[in-house]
Amino acid sequence: MPSLLAPGGFVIWTRANQEPDLRERIRQSFVAAGLDEVSFDGHPEPFGVGVSRRIEPRPAVEATLRPRLFTFVR
Repeated sequence: MPSLLAPGGFVIWTRANQEPDLRERIRQSFVAAGLDEVSFDGHPEPFGVGVSRRIEPRPAVEATLRPRLFTFVR
């Protein structure tokens, strides 16, 4: 996931509270990948919504390997 995000980019994800409830594992996976958790709402709701943000700079090698997929415009 981090290779698809520019530094400062956000990931918004959702997950239902089904057995097995993987929401905590998903949250930990984003942290392990180098993203900071901005927010998570879910307990005790039947669904969860999380927001994570990439904070570390993009390595030079990674920047040359990943073309821009799309651009948001206002």
